[in-house]
Amino acid sequence: MEKIFRYYRNLKRQFNTSLPVVYAGIITGKDYQVDRASDLLGYSFIDRGRGSLTFEGKTYSVQSPCVIIQYPEIQQQYGPARGETWDEIFFSYSPEKIPYLQWKGYLPSKNVSGWEIKSYEVISRMMEEFRRTLKRSENLFCLSRFDMLCENMMMESLIRDGVDSGSKAVTLIKELCKELELHNFSYVDLDEFASKFNISTSTLRRHWQEYIGIPPGQYCSEQLMRKACYLISRTDSSIREIAQELGFPDQLYFSKKFKKAIGMSPRQYRETFSSGKT
Repeated sequence: MEKIFRYYRNLKRQFNTSLPVVYAGIITGKDYQVDRASDLLGYSFIDRGRGSLTFEGKTYSVQSPCVIIQYPEIQQQYGPARGETWDEIFFSYSPEKIPYLQWKGYLPSKNVSGWEIKSYEVISRMMEEFRRTLKRSENLFCLSRFDMLCENMMMESLIRDGVDSGSKAVTLIKELCKELELHNFSYVDLDEFASKFNISTSTLRRHWQEYIGIPPGQYCSEQLMRKACYLISRTDSSIREIAQELGFPDQLYFSKKFKKAIGMSPRQYRETFSSGKT
């Protein structure tokens, strides 16, 4: 059994990040149950194996690939089935970050103990990067980048692109997502869109909430920032050109919105995450 634990609570970041990871680890071939209450909010990604989770008096089956949430100050018991093992990586945050995690949509509800991972191909690549990073000394990698990796893992694990992909409701929402992307994640008249498909706006919103899980405005803001991150880190376009491409009135306004959402300026993000950087 491989076990690696790292504490990052008091380590200085090169750049300020909105969600600094406090504690992280890898457990490969885990063969035991954990029964405790933590003082941190933790996310465990299980990518092999099965087992159980007991949370607030109820026991749930756990089947990889999935995510388990460990809430602070709440007794939880979880681990692989008797006589079996599972592979797990985890990272934890200070409880003071809970409101921000809820606002971002990474903590859906206190009644939710976890969720199934649908986009496993994407998550598996991220988990491999997580493992490689944790096996290195913190002096040899950018801790701010690791914070961003963990946040991106949460986001990707919650994306539900593959759920009931043939249903009319999912097809409708995918069409709306394409429409939003076509308009650079800016304004789309939901009433008009719903009318094109002969459904009510309330039904459209209900389908959206069911399959996307966050309000359209929040979705657009996050997708726009994801696109900004891609353009900044993977192209040679200037920050001014990127701001114009994304529909911002000027570079200053774009930089303010980007720093508020991401936790660092566009220039700092490029220096940290551009291709070829470590």
